[in-house]
Amino acid sequence: ADLFLPDRMSFGLRVCKELRQELPLQASKFVLIQRAGYDFKESVSSLASNLRRFQRSHVALRWRTGTEPLVSAGLTSGFGDALVDLDLSKNRLCSKEAATLSGLLRHCKALARLDLSGNDIKADGARSLCSALGECENLTDLNLRGNHIRAEGVEILAGVLGGCPGLSRLNLGLNLLNGEAVGSLERIMRECTALTDIRFCYNDFTGEPAKRLARALGECRRLCRLELPLCDLEPEFCSWLA
Repeated sequence: ADLFLPDRMSFGLRVCKELRQELPLQASKFVLIQRAGYDFKESVSSLASNLRRFQRSHVALRWRTGTEPLVSAGLTSGFGDALVDLDLSKNRLCSKEAATLSGLLRHCKALARLDLSGNDIKADGARSLCSALGECENLTDLNLRGNHIRAEGVEILAGVLGGCPGLSRLNLGLNLLNGEAVGSLERIMRECTALTDIRFCYNDFTGEPAKRLARALGECRRLCRLELPLCDLEPEFCSWLA
């Protein structure tokens, strides 16, 4: 059974309190959605405390405050091993918040999906994040689109993503990547053998680095979806890919 808690968190909390003796321990998912204009820090903290008893629950957090990121409230640790899906996209997170998030992710051993797209963590944020990502052995979906991590950030990622054997979806689009990042991308694709969905759109790959990238992509035997729009690729790229 899934329990969906909408924007009106106070209603969701009342439901949770009323049903906490009735919901089976195998209840599968609690989805919390936060949108701009609401302040639910205290409510979500209370909810996290109430849900700790549901050891088999799967928690998905969607946080959309824009000004008061979830990570600053330190709430994810309240869900512990139940947290499998964390969406902090478009929250204007910077490298400082990424460092805080890294500390919280160490408590989220079951995390399978992490969406940090549309923030601005840069390479320093990627470095902080990677100190915890290497411990997320269940990670299958990582979205860092639009964080301006550049080649330096991808090099840092390449050093830890090999420790996520189930990683199947990777989005590094819109990160100001160029030929300098290709060596690190080659390493990621070589070590993450479960990749089926790769998205590198809105970067800049030309010349010999583009040829190397194509050959590395061609070695991804499980690849089902590839997105490379607006990357200034030569017409020959498809033949290199083949």
